[in-house]
Amino acid sequence: YIMFTSGSTGFPKGVAISHQNVLNFIKWSETTYETAKTDVFTNINPMHFDNSVFDFYSSLFTGASIISVSQNLTKNPRRLLDYLNSKNPTIWFSVPSMLVYVLNMRALKEKDLMTLRIVTFGGEGFPKNQLRKLWEYWGKRVRFVNVYGPTECTCICSSYVVSEKDLDNDELLPLGHMAPNFYGIVVDKKGNEMPCGELGELHIGGPNVGIGYYNNIEKTNEVFINNSSITTHKEVVYKSGDLVKQDPKTKMFSFCGRKDNQIKRMGYRIELEEIENAFNTIKFINESAVVYLDSEKYQSKIIACLISSEEDDNKITEILKKYLPSYMLPDLYFYFDHLPKNQNGKIDRLRLKRKLN
Repeated sequence: YIMFTSGSTGFPKGVAISHQNVLNFIKWSETTYETAKTDVFTNINPMHFDNSVFDFYSSLFTGASIISVSQNLTKNPRRLLDYLNSKNPTIWFSVPSMLVYVLNMRALKEKDLMTLRIVTFGGEGFPKNQLRKLWEYWGKRVRFVNVYGPTECTCICSSYVVSEKDLDNDELLPLGHMAPNFYGIVVDKKGNEMPCGELGELHIGGPNVGIGYYNNIEKTNEVFINNSSITTHKEVVYKSGDLVKQDPKTKMFSFCGRKDNQIKRMGYRIELEEIENAFNTIKFINESAVVYLDSEKYQSKIIACLISSEEDDNKITEILKKYLPSYMLPDLYFYFDHLPKNQNGKIDRLRLKRKLN
């Protein structure tokens, strides 16, 4: 199949995925989630979003059922839950923003989706203040799984089972270990492998790495490259653009930001995701997105876009000072009733920038 990227970091690109890529993915999904014919998948993800690859192929090739969910239903969380309750789903997969939306609309009740055994999420970080709320509803009876994987690598490359201990801190959940036969290499700007524990870009190798971008040889050659550490044969790895660290003890990967979301200001390199993560520790802030603008209107400004029950810049800044150095504090705050989402349900930071400018 050809699946288009979300375009959250630029123009959408068509990723060509092979038969072999999909078969490897199906086997991983079946093993990881112990899927059976009795399972019922919630197909909340639109078919143009790579998360739907999990719903469609994982159910079809294990004999499980899949619930067809219209886009209109996803816009009304209470109606969505009522509909799903009648179908007895066992596995839910979505971006965290979808679950946050359900929570923020106060649509969720204790007796909703009693048949669920797994809630899995990926595509963006799950704010811990919101994850704690969801855990109160489902944590005792449902397995929570955080997954990671670019569209270019057949949806999912790694997974991490969440435990109650993970809720004791405000750090983003680990990406976990790479799936079997996969590997991740953390490299510096020159492409040299970094020592374990050091920050660098993640290059991904393994059986789910796609063929390349449809009708775009130049971009394919830029990010689907040969693994330079292998000298005996050619082996393609994908340059993810994600900045990660690998824990020396557990060997798990942790997400630290995007190369294209890293800015340099006052001599400091700043990851905007770190600022967002600090916002997500504040209980009265429901959603946050941080953008950097250096334009005629806003010159070298870090701007926080928030959905918050309290709109007090000074109060928020004082709380942030506990988590961030002064050079990372936002210059401006803007408050919204809702943050724009792209067609895949992720916060659309490009649209936010255009709105502010």
